[in-house]
Amino acid sequence: MIALLIFGGILAAAAAAVWLVLAEVLVWPPPPPWTGRVIAGGLAAAVLGWILHWAGRRLQKFFRRRCIQCGREAVKGSIYCGPHLREATTLQRERSELDRL
Repeated sequence: MIALLIFGGILAAAAAAVWLVLAEVLVWPPPPPWTGRVIAGGLAAAVLGWILHWAGRRLQKFFRRRCIQCGREAVKGSIYCGPHLREATTLQRERSELDRL
């Protein structure tokens, strides 16, 4: 969602800027008066997206995943802490070996 905010803001600002440049170079009818506001709004949306992305990455340190068995900090991308992750993988390996027999 934040990436969409950043991309949409940059896209809106770029489209309005291209419109302004083409109106100057190709002597089209003058651009509407709101193109400056579109550029400012697009850049503001992109900056807001970058700030939210930055804040989300910083807040992630406070809301880390916890092990579902003991509550300690979990290994990145897992629902278990280190010892319980090893235990779960060993158990799974033993089950798969029994299934092969």
